[in-house]
Amino acid sequence: MTSDCSGKNQGMPAHEVRTHTGRVALPRDPTHTQGMNRSPLELPRDPVVVYRSVNRDGATYALDARSLDRLRTLLGAALRPHPRVFIAHETKADHEGLHGNVGPLVVQLLTGVATERLEELGGVSFRDPVTEAELPQEAPTPAG
Repeated sequence: MTSDCSGKNQGMPAHEVRTHTGRVALPRDPTHTQGMNRSPLELPRDPVVVYRSVNRDGATYALDARSLDRLRTLLGAALRPHPRVFIAHETKADHEGLHGNVGPLVVQLLTGVATERLEELGGVSFRDPVTEAELPQEAPTPAG
């Protein structure tokens, strides 16, 4: 009789125990690792996309899924992503003047990586999540 790891009898005679000697994993098409051996300078310099949506209470920033995947490939454990960052604003002036001041901080909160490091990988693009339109990096100057 054989026993499992817990020491309980399986009730199967030893001559009926089968072992698997085949491959555990099948060979894969090497395209899944394409580009992994290239240095970051050889990789496409697409910008990291951050979606910004604004409502009456504030602005929500979220990292694009493709950008997140790309950063995970390039940076591995150095990446400390967060799914969303919400910045509340209390007045119209807060809303108009806020983005230009916190943009780099929001990017660092979303990715865990300094904006300067992301510039080396293609920069950062803030976009509208509905239209995909490019949003300005700097906020407009509030009317005085």
